[in-house]
Amino acid sequence: MAQHRFFVPPDLLLQSPITLEGALAHQLSRVLRLKPGDQIELLDGQGEAYLVALEQVTPRRCLAIEINRYRPDTEPATRFVLYQAISKGQKLDWVWQKATELGVSELVPMATTRTIGAELRQVGATRLERLQRIAQEAAEQSGRARIPQVRPAITFEEALSEREPGNLALIGALTPEALSLQKALEDQSTSPGTVRLYVGPEGGLDDNEVSQARNREVQPISLGPRTLRTETAGIALLAILAYALGDMETR
Repeated sequence: MAQHRFFVPPDLLLQSPITLEGALAHQLSRVLRLKPGDQIELLDGQGEAYLVALEQVTPRRCLAIEINRYRPDTEPATRFVLYQAISKGQKLDWVWQKATELGVSELVPMATTRTIGAELRQVGATRLERLQRIAQEAAEQSGRARIPQVRPAITFEEALSEREPGNLALIGALTPEALSLQKALEDQSTSPGTVRLYVGPEGGLDDNEVSQARNREVQPISLGPRTLRTETAGIALLAILAYALGDMETR
């Protein structure tokens, strides 16, 4: 398999030869220093991958010829949606990167009661573009066939309203009544098509938010006796659930 992978607009892959320009051409020629004859993998973001051989490599334009077309079997069978409370600094960057590697389908910044205004203002259009780039780069690095969708920030109430009947929805909570993750999975009679995961901010969700979640049939769960940071909790949940639902198995 090609070492270097890049997502490109699907219409580019209909050309013969395939023309790669702009930042990608610069990266191939100047950064990676690839030569004619080298092979790379191009992905259309819709599940198809193209193994191509470079014919011409310049900083302005590269030409490539298709060798093989296939569908990488790297996407999880389960659709994971992660609602991550907005936090200060670069924590969202790290969460987006690692969640992409683990197979998340959608990433949603979420404003909660303990989200301060300065943190919420950090997730504007420019930041969302950066988060989408992080997701794309992580998808390329990890061999995924699709880029997770990075959505604009929504409120906690809006996030809860997206929970649909018949699928699994879990929220990390520090309350004594929270189920263990193992128990929550044992109570699930069928393998869910979609799993929605809600992760609160530093300091956790307040009692009213936990009550709102219960009213929407979003199950509060515990991740054990230790208190995890907000950026750790979402990644831990994703990894455990991906393993439990069989999405960590080699196909």
